Amino acid sequence: MKKIILITALIILVSFCINAEELDNNKGESTPKLPPSYSSKNYPTAEQIERQNEMLVLPQLKSSKYYPAMEDLKGKNMHEMIELCQITDEKLQESSTEHLLTLCLDYPLYKDMIAYNSMQGGYAEISKHFNGIQELYNRDDIIPIIINKYYHCNNDLLIPYSYTIRTIDLLAKILSQNEVMEKCDNPKIKELIEYTFEKDKLNKEIKFYLLGKLLIYNENVSLRSELDTNPVMNNYLIEGNMGNYEAYNRIKELCSKYLNEREVK
Repeated sequence: MKKIILITALIILVSFCINAEELDNNKGESTPKLPPSYSSKNYPTAEQIERQNEMLVLPQLKSSKYYPAMEDLKGKNMHEMIELCQITDEKLQESSTEHLLTLCLDYPLYKDMIAYNSMQGGYAEISKHFNGIQELYNRDDIIPIIINKYYHCNNDLLIPYSYTIRTIDLLAKILSQNEVMEKCDNPKIKELIEYTFEKDKLNKEIKFYLLGKLLIYNENVSLRSELDTNPVMNNYLIEGNMGNYEAYNRIKELCSKYLNEREVK
């Protein structure tokens, strides 16, 4: 009996010594060691996290090289922001059409399009007070410049100060304006219909509004008549009201019909 008690006491003593040694080895460590399966090598380093954050945030909050920095626009009312973001007459005159288009795509106030009842309504209201876009409409070479940019634009590029509106969407919105459509010949309109119809990443409202306007300006009389005489379609192409799925679906049907007829020919 005494031997059993002695052996048990010896085992307890040895265990206590081992635990004491482990505690001493871990003294000064602020966090416990993770099991091998949760080793820090499975997680990004602080530098990797910072780099990922820069890639995510900076393109969305980037400042234009020409317009005031974002912090300079904070606290300003709309009239003050419009004044601060006008392009000087000298800059307008010296800018090539390509550079002027870049200035228009960088215009900070276009981010507010989503605050209106429709993208078209927001775009039209903002554009009324922006001298850069008015000058762009007057350029004779606007069509080849803007179409080339539209075809080669990065789908993920965001306009300055915006979390939601991409450059490709703004390009499509500019293209859909009467001032631009009136300068576009029929072969270009056909190309744009084909390209835009397959462009899945475009904002849906902007995509179908552009397609509707392209159909109106194309040479197919029956399609133009459908859009002109249908009250829903007519209203949509004037006001561009959001969520008009009847208009979206009808434009999609008309585009499919148009493209199929072209294939047959």
